[in-house]
Amino acid sequence: MSQSKDLITIATFLNPWDAHILRGLLESEDIPACLASEHQIWLNWQWSTALGGVDLRVPYAAQERAKEVLAQYMQGDYASALQEATEAEFGAADQPDTCPHCGSSDISYSNTNPGMLSAIGIYFFLGVIVPQPRKITCMACGHICKEKSLEDTGKN
Repeated sequence: MSQSKDLITIATFLNPWDAHILRGLLESEDIPACLASEHQIWLNWQWSTALGGVDLRVPYAAQERAKEVLAQYMQGDYASALQEATEAEFGAADQPDTCPHCGSSDISYSNTNPGMLSAIGIYFFLGVIVPQPRKITCMACGHICKEKSLEDTGKN
């Protein structure tokens, strides 16, 4: 295969998911890319380190542009562009939850132990996962409520 001589590895990943994400990113930038050794990793992912991981390869002529795109991805340029586009399309993210008693945003979330124990019991006997309400504690005033009460007050 003379084609493999024209390809160069620009990055190596321990799992195929990251490699596929970056391969897709490179292809969206019109840079042809392929993965090497991914099938061995899919077959036995525990051996990823021993096998050397999954190689992301591009044509030798496109390596400089591919390295630039990879560097931009690692710096978070694509994530910030996605965040800006999402905010422009759907508006800014919701405001953080606030305490209905004092209005503070210094809130701590925790699951209640009896609720968690019953959820584990239901899962063990019926095989069904039951979502449990969280207990919300305001760190400023000490007010304690369930998550549903925040939704009822419209402060969510």
